[in-house]
Amino acid sequence: MNTKTILATSLVAVFAVSMIFAGTTTQTQATGNGAPNGEHSYLKTLTASLLENSNRYENATPENRDLILEELISIAEERKQILESMIENNTAAVFENSLSKDKRDNLPNDVKPLVEEQVLLEGKLDHLHSDDFANNISKHYYFMTISEDQVSLHFEGTPPDILSGSIVKVQGIKIGLHVAVPNQGNSFEVISASEPVAITQRKTAVILFNFQDNPVQPYTKDHAKSVTFTATNSHNAYYQQISFGKLGAQGYLDSTGDVFGWYTVPINSNNCPYSSASSSARTLAANDGFNINNYDNVIYAFPSTPGCPGWGWAYISGKEAWVQGTYSIRVVTHEEGHNYGVHHASSYSCKLAGVPSIIGDSCTLSEYGDPFDVMGGATSYHMNNFHKGRLNWLDAANTITVTSDGTYTVAPIEQSSAGIQSLRIPRNLDSNGNILDYYYLEFRQPYGFDSFSSTSSVVNGVSIRIAPNYNTVKQTWLLDATPNTSTFTDSALLSGYAFYDPYKSLSITTLDVNSSGATVSIDFTATCVRSNPTMIVSPSSQTGFAGNSLNYNINIVNGDSGACPASSFSIVPTLPLGWTQSPPSPSVSLAPGASSNVSITITSSSSAVESAYTILQTATNNADTSYSTSASATYNVLPPDTTPPAISISGVPDKLPKKGSVKVTANASDANGISLIEIKIDNKLVKTCQNVNTCQYNWNVSPLKTGTTHTVVATATDIASNTATTSLSVTK
Repeated sequence: MNTKTILATSLVAVFAVSMIFAGTTTQTQATGNGAPNGEHSYLKTLTASLLENSNRYENATPENRDLILEELISIAEERKQILESMIENNTAAVFENSLSKDKRDNLPNDVKPLVEEQVLLEGKLDHLHSDDFANNISKHYYFMTISEDQVSLHFEGTPPDILSGSIVKVQGIKIGLHVAVPNQGNSFEVISASEPVAITQRKTAVILFNFQDNPVQPYTKDHAKSVTFTATNSHNAYYQQISFGKLGAQGYLDSTGDVFGWYTVPINSNNCPYSSASSSARTLAANDGFNINNYDNVIYAFPSTPGCPGWGWAYISGKEAWVQGTYSIRVVTHEEGHNYGVHHASSYSCKLAGVPSIIGDSCTLSEYGDPFDVMGGATSYHMNNFHKGRLNWLDAANTITVTSDGTYTVAPIEQSSAGIQSLRIPRNLDSNGNILDYYYLEFRQPYGFDSFSSTSSVVNGVSIRIAPNYNTVKQTWLLDATPNTSTFTDSALLSGYAFYDPYKSLSITTLDVNSSGATVSIDFTATCVRSNPTMIVSPSSQTGFAGNSLNYNINIVNGDSGACPASSFSIVPTLPLGWTQSPPSPSVSLAPGASSNVSITITSSSSAVESAYTILQTATNNADTSYSTSASATYNVLPPDTTPPAISISGVPDKLPKKGSVKVTANASDANGISLIEIKIDNKLVKTCQNVNTCQYNWNVSPLKTGTTHTVVATATDIASNTATTSLSVTK
């Protein structure tokens, strides 16, 4: 068996195991890194039993050792299975229960292969990535080929952001074909880092295959060729445009694109055998001229298969990618983006002291949350400026690192330019003063695949992302400059608005936007100056009876300077005794200079006497309660009204026609106003009118039998809840 065959076979085994645990891993990460208590406790029991029986074996007579050895092997095998099941989701428990080198050395030789061992490995790393867009799940798998075996790496801490092909040194605990890597500084070392793909027209092949138990062809070869190579909105056209003509996809045998298949591989689809199936498909494609050495990238595509994760997966900065199910530009460009060497475009939602904010002390990452990048949630929008810089599509003059105050103009990212297309501001430094990440400022305009409308937020402001240096593979984090909304489609910092980072005393203000660029001001010495908010309650005066409910509107404006973060404001009423307000104490979050309207309902006491009453509202900035303001309106309670309204019915003839309709009109009047009119016919409510003096109903009399008598009743209610009723009878 050659090395390639061994690689494919072992990858199937490793990936199959990973798929079994994929869902469990996500759930465990969401609820805490820990195995079930019973399993963990049982593992401790097995470990103690293993060591106890090892001591028995060492002290036993020769005639008793065989029996003890059988028991030791049985314990070791069961223990190994548990450790292998825990290594994906609870790597810490593996270290907690692993044997030291001395204890392992004391085990019988027949038992040692079943027990974990401390290893130091060095070799090439492969970084495989799967995408499940529908469930917002992104998974990473790390492999090293050691001699003729391929082992999977499982990290106790945060897995490294690293490209396939990098040479690494790993210290850890090896269990079968798995290695647990501890969260220690010297446990993982990059000897030689791989680089993103070279700028070139990539020789690309697509191989279509299905399985012997599911030999369906969900689309044609022509469809795959169109999506990948030839359509005006193809994968090739997309990368030609966004790279400024520096990268594209073409065939080797046919310059317009090579698509092989469909092939039915002699393998069943259970357990997602994507790697062995791909190997078999390559063999079948060889009969049609395929040679993997002639291609920079190979895309394998197959029908939707139970057990396979997500929509697609790919090696990050590797040669191969896989697409299952629907073959579309989104998944192809996304997975090939990984092959070329970029990570995801994520979004970053923050709160500061519990208030939605552009940046804050509590933030949540959404893996595919950036709606403006194909590596995020977009179908085919351009990659962002960090990804373009990382893939060497930007020239040196297109990137500027700003470290001092100034005004700068950022050119649109869609077309090649001599101007600034990636303005970045250092954000965090390590202990040696090296820059860890930046704020990246980017500007977009409608062009080609960036088919935005002219009113879209992203083309009328500056997008701000957090990302590292171009030489680091990592997600970009899109910030939301309008954090009070629930979407990132309006996340751009619009003209006239500012972003303030309170941790850096940094202020970014968009001064002007036009089709050629966005002008921004950068201030590294900005300070937050708080001011009292302003507030108006309207209408300023209303009239009602005791016990009535009246609606008011509160308009509040945050008076803080643009360098301040967003604040929440609590609005507390001061009301006469026995009066109520709904909502009782509203609150609102506002960016500096922003305003909001809050609707309230004031209900007077049923025992309130005739008078003018003040409705006082006080708004306080919760970020600093010394800043507040008050505003008031008047509620005029009228004297008691015991006079019922007047009500009459018109439009109803003495005798109803045989066919057609009759317009029933109820007319009401009252000195203080009518709140409700109801019309009933034969005790059935047919029409309700509110806050008007006239109410009409078109009565269809055609179905009524000749000679029958019918009753029409109209009831009016005034604003003091006095009622009056009138009625009439009519015959057909």
